[in-house]
Amino acid sequence: MELKVWAKTLLTVYKYLEKIAGTIDKLVVDKSLNTISDDAFNVANEILKLTERKITLINLKVLIESALSKLSEQKSKLLILKFFDCLTCEDTAKLEGISIRTYFRHIDNALTTFTSELKLLGLDENYIDYNFKHEKWLYSLYNRLLAQELNKKQSCTQKDNIELQNNILKLLCNAYGARRNQSFIMKA
Repeated sequence: MELKVWAKTLLTVYKYLEKIAGTIDKLVVDKSLNTISDDAFNVANEILKLTERKITLINLKVLIESALSKLSEQKSKLLILKFFDCLTCEDTAKLEGISIRTYFRHIDNALTTFTSELKLLGLDENYIDYNFKHEKWLYSLYNRLLAQELNKKQSCTQKDNIELQNNILKLLCNAYGARRNQSFIMKA
């Protein structure tokens, strides 16, 4: 179950990964431009760490895309509608012409298949622990989704989707020191 919750976590943050990479670039530029020569060594180390974080997050984005590309068109479409487009289960079911019950069966099957593809690509709990142990925002989101899973709370409302997105934005802003109205604002 834990890897399936990680799959949900990764799908949830996918659309933010490019923005995060851009924010890291801005942080690197800011740090390099505001360096005092006495502090150059420490700043260089910070820039290297930020660059490594960016590479790790870009690799994660590629892994997610690779796993999605191996799914059937229907499965990947359902996951994209749910996690990237944040459509409610009712809206997705209506769009796909299926019942809510069928939607939940299909989305569960798509998540199971996506999780299996991630595992085949080498993304398992050990990989996540090793590569993302310093990404507290990612673990925080994972823990929230795990708590939901353990409570068997099936969220189906737009309000819950918006609340989850706002929580992600708060986590990212805290992790990268950005103001909420700057780098992570998602445009429709």
